Amino acid sequence: MLDLAKRFTGAASLQPKDAADAVELAGLQLIAADQAFQEQLQDAIVKSFDLGGEVRFQKKEVGASLGKAFWDSAVMATVAAFVMVAIVIFISFREIIPAVAITLATAFDILCALALMSLFKIPLDLSSIPSLLMLIGYSVDTEIVLNSRLTTRKDISPPERVMDAFYTGMTMTLTALAAVTAMLVFSYFGQIMVIYQIAAVLLFGLLGDIVSTWFMNAPILLWYYGRKHAAGGRHR
Repeated sequence: MLDLAKRFTGAASLQPKDAADAVELAGLQLIAADQAFQEQLQDAIVKSFDLGGEVRFQKKEVGASLGKAFWDSAVMATVAAFVMVAIVIFISFREIIPAVAITLATAFDILCALALMSLFKIPLDLSSIPSLLMLIGYSVDTEIVLNSRLTTRKDISPPERVMDAFYTGMTMTLTALAAVTAMLVFSYFGQIMVIYQIAAVLLFGLLGDIVSTWFMNAPILLWYYGRKHAAGGRHR
């Protein structure tokens, strides 16, 4: 063990006096060897990719048991958030089809984000899971705007209500996309990988939200409320 540490540190040969001294010396040598290894590794990366002298490195270490506990808690929080959102939507609108449509659209946004994360090699870890939680909330936002316009604007036809919601919803989404894109670009060039992962996941989810809201959820709700509108007209 001491010989392995000396390869990185270049330390002179030291002879421990007893077993306790040997253990202490081995620990010190391993710490020094780890530091020397990290410096040599960083130098090799900088030279190989011609990164220049201003590059910054980040190192994260999480123990196996602690990492598993964090991961389990994060997954449980994500599932619980999704279930609670579905319950709140159903209680708010008290109609099966709108509640199911909004829940499916939110699930589509999450799956779209996960698919693009896999495509672009972004890991599903403790940095990206909070982005999925944020995405659940934002996805529901646009769905609520659409559903609220369809239920509250009784003075115009359902297609006109959808267009009214479309202008508001797309303004919200494009504003968020602009902010997330700026965050993605600056974090990429600044090499802030945690912010980069969060921004990338949000960007993927927002792009999926455009598809799920206006190409999946809107036709379903338009058919549903259009049928109710027509039935109400016949009963007058």
